[in-house]
Amino acid sequence: LNLYSKNTKVIFMNPNKSLVTFNRRVLKKFINLEVFCTASTGTIHIDLLTAEELGIKVITIKNHIKTLKKIPSTAELAFALTLDGLRQITKSYNDALKYSSWDFEKYIGKQIKDLKVGVIGYGRLGTIYSKMMKNSGADLYLLDPRISFDFKKEIQKFLSNAFQLDVISLHIHAEGNENFINRKFFNSLAKDVVIINTSRGEIVNHSDLFMFLDKNPHATYCSDVLPEESNSSIREYYMKEFAMRSNVIITQHIGGMSTGARNTAFGLACNLLLDKYGLTNG
Repeated sequence: LNLYSKNTKVIFMNPNKSLVTFNRRVLKKFINLEVFCTASTGTIHIDLLTAEELGIKVITIKNHIKTLKKIPSTAELAFALTLDGLRQITKSYNDALKYSSWDFEKYIGKQIKDLKVGVIGYGRLGTIYSKMMKNSGADLYLLDPRISFDFKKEIQKFLSNAFQLDVISLHIHAEGNENFINRKFFNSLAKDVVIINTSRGEIVNHSDLFMFLDKNPHATYCSDVLPEESNSSIREYYMKEFAMRSNVIITQHIGGMSTGARNTAFGLACNLLLDKYGLTNG
């Protein structure tokens, strides 16, 4: 960072690949930085208040819904993780290879058409995921402030009925929703629930999550994200915690990492950056 920070005027990044969180300490090193362009909808990796204070323009693809609707990649992964959690695909595979296990009785799962599925966040990805689940026959229960007259009451109603849900899938931004899924939430869930998180690790209180998973070995947590992923020591800590539990499935933030999704997202971000400087893509 010290090598490039003084002369850098523009940063373009894919946050999935970054080893740096652009917090106040890091941003203040970039004394000539004008624009920070991130090919993502989330901004948890950027201290937005400090960026504004320092006069750094932050460009994201978050509000370009027309283009983003062409990127179902993360919702597709959430659907795949749902199937994995319900049918114990990864666990069956691992047990077969590690322990030469061959006993289907251990892996009897559930079919989607018999399920009640809670979807938290009914934006672009939540809507796509919900359509996939509904088309497979699931009954849906939605929670989103944009479709509620009184969100606090809706949360309480959702939690009071959460014990009936077979699956809960999270599709909310981290900003403003840190630790949204906490002990109170976990205490409301069924003992064999499958939880899907392709949003951000920060929305889940992981201390409470670990307690829930240890207490309920038939529950499954399927996640594509970790808190503070760019910090290698923190990432290593969480990976060790997950490795100690057999009721966890982790992927490496691959939600948006399909060729089509990358091309669309990166192309959009590049064009926004070019527009900022009055340039054309070509």
